[in-house]
Amino acid sequence: MRVPMRSRLPGCLSCEEVGSPSAVDRTDYGTASGSARGFAQHHSQQLSRAAVSGDAQNINNAARNMRGLQGSHLNLSQASAQRHKEVLEVPEGSFTNAAEGGPHLTRVLRYLALDEKLAKRSADGEINWGEEHTDMNLVTVLPGGAFYEMEPGGALKDGKRWLPSMEERSWRGFPETLKKAGLYLRARPTKEHETGQKVKGTPPPGCFLAQVGQQLEVLSGGAFIATPHVITAPEIPKWSRCSMAHFVHLRSDALVVPVLGAKGAEEDADEAYAPPVLAGTYVLKTLVDIGLAGKDQLDKLGYRNYGRLAEQRAVDAKVESRVSGCAQADPRLSQAA
Repeated sequence: MRVPMRSRLPGCLSCEEVGSPSAVDRTDYGTASGSARGFAQHHSQQLSRAAVSGDAQNINNAARNMRGLQGSHLNLSQASAQRHKEVLEVPEGSFTNAAEGGPHLTRVLRYLALDEKLAKRSADGEINWGEEHTDMNLVTVLPGGAFYEMEPGGALKDGKRWLPSMEERSWRGFPETLKKAGLYLRARPTKEHETGQKVKGTPPPGCFLAQVGQQLEVLSGGAFIATPHVITAPEIPKWSRCSMAHFVHLRSDALVVPVLGAKGAEEDADEAYAPPVLAGTYVLKTLVDIGLAGKDQLDKLGYRNYGRLAEQRAVDAKVESRVSGCAQADPRLSQAA
């Protein structure tokens, strides 16, 4: 089994072919390879194309392979976690055990084609398909995206497709400006690039990107940093993009805290990433911070007895009020009290 190789880009790893999952599978769009990488990449493309074309039958066909697809992504993410463990020289299972049973998520991401007006705004740098952000999870596995040319009414045009990993000779007939669109990663700041160099997030042929998330940054004590990334839109209309991402999360009851003795960790990592927090709480707090969950959701965290005490005090107040009212009506009750 080949393991992930260290990337030249700080903040991410690119994975080579790993493992061997289920048997060869066939859909209307082609045949899967017998490797985890090939299986995942193949079905990522099938779901992407079906989603773009609105092909319900093939969406269902591809979706039936989601369990195997998620298994292949998990295989790749476990290999990535193992590589992180080796680089940081931390105990076996420091990441894989904490992520076992986590709320992992595989998503097909579609970015809609722009019209003439929006394409001009994209060329002027006014809009993006996805603003720059970091992922809150442990690792995000990315097989790469594909561009699709669309008809004015929204239908897929002539089945045309461009994959970023295609060789240069495959560019014949495709707009050169598409090279500028897609995923960009911001690398770790250096003396030459104080805010971090932005590089195209295109995995080499046959490879995946394993993008560092906020949880891994904390666990590594800052040896790895969460990768800021942005999805830029094309400067021409009628081109849509689809990709697939597998988000690997820590188990909800695992602690988000620096792993003791991680090589390359910041000296004050325990203080910098304090206090320790449960992964489930960390995710919910992050969702509230970015506006994807209401602040009232934080009130649901942990056991609270404020409500019960308030009810008890309310009953006490009613009883005292009733006794006081009776005492005023019958002085003898007041004397008895």
